[in-house]
Amino acid sequence: MISTDRLPFTQWTDVHRTERFVSVEPLSGYSVPFRDDEGHVTYLPPDATDDALGRALLEALDRSRFIWPRDEPEFHKWERYVECYRNWQKDFMQRYGYKTKRDAYKNMDWCRITRSE
Repeated sequence: MISTDRLPFTQWTDVHRTERFVSVEPLSGYSVPFRDDEGHVTYLPPDATDDALGRALLEALDRSRFIWPRDEPEFHKWERYVECYRNWQKDFMQRYGYKTKRDAYKNMDWCRITRSE
């Protein structure tokens, strides 16, 4: 294992919001965060309370993993990331009845939350 002197331990979460849902998803990685294969996503209604959003955010940050590229080189391959992204997209489009990607992303807001040492 390599020394962690170069980069502090970091956890990430992506939050997406539309008029139909809010999704909170943990990300894992080293210096660049990636979706995880587990595909754990918390979906909340768009009018979710601050308390519910806070709990979902903290849970997602706790699920985020700090992954050394040399320890898990397969995790950092772009093909794996694209597959995870497509699975998430397919899931929320089916779940919330979006017919096209254009409709799904039309009014979507997105932010990334980072927690670091």
